Amino acid sequence: MEKITNAILLGLEKDIAFAAYRLPGKKQEIHCIIQPDREVVKVNIEDIEQYSGFVVAPFDSADDRKMYIIRPDIVVSENGKTPDFGRLSDLPDKETDEFSIANHEMSKEEYISRAAYLIEMLKDNALQKIVLSRLINLPHIPGFQVTDFFAALQKRYPEAFVFLFNIPGRGTWTGASPETLLSLNEKTAETVALAGTRPMDDMNWTTKEANEQQIVTDFVKEILDDNKITYQEKGPGTSMAGNLVHLKTTFQMAAKFVIGKAGKLVSALHPTPAVCGYPKADAFDLIKVVEKHKRRFYTGFLGPWNLSGTNHLFVNLRCAEIKDEEMNLYVGGGITIGSDPEAEWEETVRKSQTLLTIVEKL
Repeated sequence: MEKITNAILLGLEKDIAFAAYRLPGKKQEIHCIIQPDREVVKVNIEDIEQYSGFVVAPFDSADDRKMYIIRPDIVVSENGKTPDFGRLSDLPDKETDEFSIANHEMSKEEYISRAAYLIEMLKDNALQKIVLSRLINLPHIPGFQVTDFFAALQKRYPEAFVFLFNIPGRGTWTGASPETLLSLNEKTAETVALAGTRPMDDMNWTTKEANEQQIVTDFVKEILDDNKITYQEKGPGTSMAGNLVHLKTTFQMAAKFVIGKAGKLVSALHPTPAVCGYPKADAFDLIKVVEKHKRRFYTGFLGPWNLSGTNHLFVNLRCAEIKDEEMNLYVGGGITIGSDPEAEWEETVRKSQTLLTIVEKL
């Protein structure tokens, strides 16, 4: 971990593009890719198979269909050889700038009011589901070190995709996502429908959660069918994610059905009803109206693509935006006609504990 930590600290000191990550699983190795400059290009999502690197797409890529690619000019692996950081050390240090992570923070009363408004809209609208998110601002965490936070996430959430990335001018983000958007290797591909949330100590699924997850499942099936992809469906089953559980349906496919159309598939899937709503376009437009904050990279997607045969994209959930000792923690929940506003607020509180418990123990 020392090599990875040094790479991260150097990347932050120079404010260059980098991404450190660990795929789900206790025995997965930690990697860090570094692009020794500050110009991260945006490319079309549908062209993803033409690129190699760490993909980062904001939520708004649902609109412009663009994603960032961090180039793998320097690759650091936990168990690999230590690379020559000389070319990085010679770069100028981070310039003083006015970059801010300031964003609108909803109060409990505001969140409950907006949730109630959305539930009423669902009663008289073709909309079946919409995801309402919020953020929690921690203005000053004494002695906060992002590398310590990243290491703690890995230990606490071994079955999640744990990441930390920096894009100059766009900020530093870290988190532990439980949701695969698309995984692809030479033989197989996989995507999931993950929705519905219960606390670990109360896994009695209600009709509301079952319906919420079914909307996502039906959406994924529709996309796969539209792309003429043959798949095997498994679930729904209970999937654990830290202090929470979700309903999860897995879709497995032969790689031959996805290779050559991965970009088109990702573009069609993002954002799924799990993080946006359904119908997708209507929910996306309504989110722009009811949420005063900018989601930025929250509920976008990210992951290593075409790196040593690895192609893994995850939805950016359970994540935080960081600058120095300040943090914005992003959470949200699915609103359906069967939702209760107070319960929806409590769900976001439980989701926030994923990262808050780590902060409290640092």
